[in-house]
Amino acid sequence: MKPLLRSRIACCRLLQARQTLEACYRTRSQIQPRAFSNTHRPFSSSSRRPRSAIPLPDGTRNPLDQMHVAEQQKIEAAMHRSRLWRYGTGIAATVVAMWIYTLLYPTPEGGKLKTEAPSGKSPALLDMLPDVAGGKASIEIVDKVATGADAVPWFPKSIVLPKHEESTSAALPAGIGDNKEEYHLIGLGIRTVSFLSIKVYVVGMYVAASDLAKLQAAFVKQAAEVEGASTLVPTEQGKLQEMLLDAEHSERVWNEFLQTDKVRSVMRIVPTRDTDFAHLRDGWVRAVEGRANNSDKYVDPSDEKFGDSVRLFKAMFSGAGKPKVKKGRAILLERDANGILRAWVQNDTASDGFDRLGEIGDERIGRLIWLGYLGGKNVASQAARTNIISGIIEAVGRPVGTFETQVV
Repeated sequence: MKPLLRSRIACCRLLQARQTLEACYRTRSQIQPRAFSNTHRPFSSSSRRPRSAIPLPDGTRNPLDQMHVAEQQKIEAAMHRSRLWRYGTGIAATVVAMWIYTLLYPTPEGGKLKTEAPSGKSPALLDMLPDVAGGKASIEIVDKVATGADAVPWFPKSIVLPKHEESTSAALPAGIGDNKEEYHLIGLGIRTVSFLSIKVYVVGMYVAASDLAKLQAAFVKQAAEVEGASTLVPTEQGKLQEMLLDAEHSERVWNEFLQTDKVRSVMRIVPTRDTDFAHLRDGWVRAVEGRANNSDKYVDPSDEKFGDSVRLFKAMFSGAGKPKVKKGRAILLERDANGILRAWVQNDTASDGFDRLGEIGDERIGRLIWLGYLGGKNVASQAARTNIISGIIEAVGRPVGTFETQVV
């Protein structure tokens, strides 16, 4: 009886081994091609669940069946890792390609702006502010300069502001009439933050047309090798450019220019994304207080008047009705011959409307804000400083008094 039972068990094991080998052969033929197939679904339950080992009559597991299950699991795990690697690499390559594209092509093709003045318009008059007494103003766009920012595609080549008396009086005239001053664009650039070069706003520097001769004479004097020169030769222009790019010399030259030469200028700031007055104000305040705290050549530490001026400047950009600055909404910071700082902001009700925010009589506030864009090691926008310096170099390459007719 026992030999018969042993023979039956042996036959069952042989049959089981044969079935296992056949199943292993069939599974191998199915799995191997699918390792390179795009139609295989890595997360389907049928593909992820390995076939269970079939027990023998005595309860043991067939070694060949166990080997097959382990091999199948390894193959599927390798396929899964390979797919994850390909997907992750594709996503990373897409992000890098988009970032490189935004750096190489900041302006979409076909988005270039014409700089010719429209028919019937004078290229000399661009931003008109005729109603000053009521704290309102209107703007007329005539000519444009491309900025390279999609959100703020252009800046006016010239703006027209009210001409204030060269006195310390803060009173504004009842109306502009003929009492207006045209300002020409010297240079502009985009302010960016973080290593991703996120665009914050576009800033441009304008100088009063009748003060351009003063600007030329001041910078010719800085680099001219011949006393009384009215223009700079190329070697002298290169010397001036190096001086204005140098951290120490640029701060000295611009500080002397802003303090003594009485040249009227305007900084026009246009955000490329929605922001608020507090954010812009804090950036300017950091620039002012940073220089004031690090050097007594700008502010006497015992001078309480400067602290009052800083608080007045903060209040000018605070309060009800001033919570947000929408994308594309212009802010004008005007600095007159006496250093008085006046601020204007484009209102929400009309695209050509401007509201007056207020003014600061302490000339140090405007001077330190200007230095934050023009002088020192770290400036708010290196692109703006470089472009403004290019405008200065172009101005000193012409005889003093002839740059007023130049169309920037």
